[in-house]
Amino acid sequence: MENEDVTIETKAAYWKITTHQATNKTVTEKVLVKEASYKLEVVPGSFGTENLTYIAKEDASKLRVIPATFKPSSETIETKPATASDKAPDCESSDPNDCRYWCYKPIASEFVSIPLTKLNTDATTKRTTVPGFNKTYTKTVVANELTTRRIEIPEVTKVILVSDSSFEEITVPAEYKTVTKEVLVQKGDLTSWK
Repeated sequence: MENEDVTIETKAAYWKITTHQATNKTVTEKVLVKEASYKLEVVPGSFGTENLTYIAKEDASKLRVIPATFKPSSETIETKPATASDKAPDCESSDPNDCRYWCYKPIASEFVSIPLTKLNTDATTKRTTVPGFNKTYTKTVVANELTTRRIEIPEVTKVILVSDSSFEEITVPAEYKTVTKEVLVQKGDLTSWK
């Protein structure tokens, strides 16, 4: 008997595959059919209210007439002055000396009394103040003006391929183990058997 080394494959060789994913990147390209542009959007205005006060009637004055007042009175007027007569009443001569007599007779004056209305106070005015007043009304006012807003329309982009997905085969070698075994070199012979 003698020893001999034997190598045994304990693990078969195989392929190991490593994959490489596709690589992409985004690039911007101008597309002739639709380049970058913009559109206008209308932003409506808004309204609010405001209270305003105005003079509805200004201060003024009013005149009140105070009429004239009168008082009664009278005035005596002499309508015929006092005289005297030294002529006989029945003397027909035009010469007074012809009918003169010694009796002197006075003739009293004649008066007439005329009632009068005299001014007591003249007409006048009295001024009084008439106050004015204010009024308030509500007015609709523009809080925000009507305007437009510019909205950008981006240009068209597309994704281009940098490298496609692929794989790589890596050979993994088999694994072996060496053991020692006894090998028959020469057979023995049987000389006797019982």
